[in-house]
Amino acid sequence: MGGGERVAAAAHGGGGGGGGGGGGEAYGGNNTACLATVLSGESRGGTYPHVAPSLSGESRLGFGHERCDSLRLPRSLCDYVVQEERILYWISSSHLDLIWVLAKFDGMLFGLGKLVLCEEKSCARKVTLNRPRKLNCLTFEMISEIHVAMRTYENDAKVNLVIVKGKGKAFCAGGDVTRTVLYILAGHWTFATSFYRRQLMLDYLLATYKKPLVFLINGIVMGGGAGLSMNGMFRIVTENTVFAMPEVLIGHFPDVGASYFLSRLPGYYGEYLGLTGARINGVEMLACGLATHFVLSKDLQQLENALCELVSPDALTISKLIDQFIYCGQTNQDSFHERLETINKCFCKETVEEILLSLEEMNSGADKWIVEAISSLKSASPTSLKIGLRSIREGRKQTLELCIAREYVVCSHVVRGTVCNDFFEGSRALLFEKDKKPKWEPSQLCQVSEEMLDKFSAELDDEDFKCLQLPARSSPSTEARAKL
Repeated sequence: MGGGERVAAAAHGGGGGGGGGGGGEAYGGNNTACLATVLSGESRGGTYPHVAPSLSGESRLGFGHERCDSLRLPRSLCDYVVQEERILYWISSSHLDLIWVLAKFDGMLFGLGKLVLCEEKSCARKVTLNRPRKLNCLTFEMISEIHVAMRTYENDAKVNLVIVKGKGKAFCAGGDVTRTVLYILAGHWTFATSFYRRQLMLDYLLATYKKPLVFLINGIVMGGGAGLSMNGMFRIVTENTVFAMPEVLIGHFPDVGASYFLSRLPGYYGEYLGLTGARINGVEMLACGLATHFVLSKDLQQLENALCELVSPDALTISKLIDQFIYCGQTNQDSFHERLETINKCFCKETVEEILLSLEEMNSGADKWIVEAISSLKSASPTSLKIGLRSIREGRKQTLELCIAREYVVCSHVVRGTVCNDFFEGSRALLFEKDKKPKWEPSQLCQVSEEMLDKFSAELDDEDFKCLQLPARSSPSTEARAKL
């Protein structure tokens, strides 16, 4: 099915298995009427389907400044949306909310390319994220296609191993936040939660996969990309790998299971990564346990070929094979261990305010990472910082299932704007207008009360909210150890 058809099918709740018959959850029932319109009927040789009579201005979009004002959001977000060149939208027949999906042409839509490539080779299967121009950022249709493929492979007796990788300079830089914000502003907040629900279901499937999974992380891995891979059995990094969880910088919080995998890092390193959005390389990932093996990028193809040639591979056989490719040269892990002592002293504090004060007391100006950590903490959303700290601390005492379910509730509050609109303000400042000057509300850490944080943990009092129900699955008993 082509790209344009996938998006349209998703609007009906059935694209690539993405809706699973559950279109009513996000789009208001099975009688969803799908419409499409564009300013111009043709695009680089491709024609948009179901072209409707051209309308103009805000009447065409059904979204104006009044909507931004009512939601207490910047009018510039509306202006950005109105100026987009390619729009695909639909109207829900049940509640008549106008929900339109940005489908701006990026060379991968409307049948000109598949966003996820699946390949068979002997008893192995390869899944490749194929959106390199967007750093393989995840869309709803990509998540749906991966989910269907992984479920199929898990139940196929002929498949013994699955390899997951990304095309280009990124494994996966996260979810497509820009699209998600536009979905919320133009339509209904539950579209974002439907996207997030599918993403968490996929993350949980991969974390509890019954067959060996090998993630080849050669490049950027952030946010949703970390959610895909960090709970997997084999996580192979290279000299090109860069990891970060920068959500607090746009008014969100470390999610997609991060409260589970960050809280299980040595000491308080998880708090450091989650609250500062710090970037670390492959060697540092290996040192802290986020990665299981370090392999030079030039050897990845040879490793991949060798994995595909294995006959009836099990976890132990795969581990021994990967060991043959690990880089045996000198790697500098001293910086991680030197940093960890200071990180533990600062990030063990009970509150974000105390963490920041401790860092400032330790700051002599000589350690660049401390200066950057202080700057990041002062730039991030105060609300997001406190949500993130509480989430990681709670995750340390919870199972993966409980972490994911709790994060879903918190995320639902964030995208609905129940307590504050920092997610939209951060998106405006960093993704839309890009002035990099978000105006957080509340603007100070001391203004974010425990009562506010408690609201993020409570179930939403909204008829459209549904709790996340994860299927009963057992976690794999074999866990690979980090190796150079």
